[in-house]
Amino acid sequence: MDQTSLYNRLCMEIETLKHCVSKNFNKNVNHIKKWTVDSITSKSLNFTTAGVYRIHGFANILEKEIPWSLVLKIIQPEHVEKNNPQHHNYWKREALVNQSDILTNLPSVINTPKCYKVEDQLDGSVWIWMEEIKENNDRLWSESEYAFVARQLGIFNGTYIMDQTIPEKSWICRHWLSSWIKSSKQYSCDATIYYPQIHLSKNFEDIWNSYMILNENIDKHLYTLSNLPRVLAHQDLSKQNMYIHTDSKSEKKANVN
Repeated sequence: MDQTSLYNRLCMEIETLKHCVSKNFNKNVNHIKKWTVDSITSKSLNFTTAGVYRIHGFANILEKEIPWSLVLKIIQPEHVEKNNPQHHNYWKREALVNQSDILTNLPSVINTPKCYKVEDQLDGSVWIWMEEIKENNDRLWSESEYAFVARQLGIFNGTYIMDQTIPEKSWICRHWLSSWIKSSKQYSCDATIYYPQIHLSKNFEDIWNSYMILNENIDKHLYTLSNLPRVLAHQDLSKQNMYIHTDSKSEKKANVN
């Protein structure tokens, strides 16, 4: 959906926008104006993402014009296999996570954007209205910042071994890696076709043998991993989905989208 079409759609559903702006301010907002829709581009959108938009404007609160902004993410069915709640990329999982209480009970070392509303649309898509995290995510991180994020995520994952149990939700994928490998193999080429073209490369034989052994024993490896302790994990933690911020107590935390 382009920005103009979305703007016109929201003009007809202004009450939803008012609801989300009210959630943004944590107080009732009856009048919003001068609002704009901007498309948020990304280098690598999930296949189930139909669009991400920043919606911003002004609200009249106590006779003052106060700026506001929020993010609307639209997700959609993409392939029949992703209708399975146990698929690693089940298309509706993000909406269900936001509708559940999981994000309000995460370990304190990470934060997530607040969700204002989740809407099922007549066209089969789902709209997720959420808080905008105002942070420049284009800058390069330092080595210490990467180390900080890795530690926070390690503490987050480890909490589900020591202190918390994994939530019992039917749409939490219990065999993520196995599902990912199975789906990837549907689109992978036969590597033996290219073997004659590249086998003369230096040290290629060692690489090729390692690859063949891994493929021959992949089920054994997956079985071994399945017997290890399980934790709750995000599974899409590229840098575009993470921020580092300092809260009101001057304590650094990781913010995960």
